[in-house]
Amino acid sequence: AVRPLRAEYGQWVRIVGDGFNVVDAYDGRCAEGTPGDTCVPLRGTCVRLDGRPVPIEALSPTMILVRWPRTCIGPANLTVAVQTS
Repeated sequence: AVRPLRAEYGQWVRIVGDGFNVVDAYDGRCAEGTPGDTCVPLRGTCVRLDGRPVPIEALSPTMILVRWPRTCIGPANLTVAVQTS
């Protein structure tokens, strides 16, 4: 789940779920590329918005906190990649 569903630039956004990798922390750097690519190398947890990396501000096994980046008007594709092993 993502709260709030609509965010403005600079607003805190919570991504709630389970299985986020906090043991390996998070890389904070996603590889550049097309949407759907994973972080290379994936270490921990990575968040992307329309294929661009979004810095993670806080992370727990059940929640990710990010500050919403600048986006164009319209829906955005938010993805989370998690290293599980």
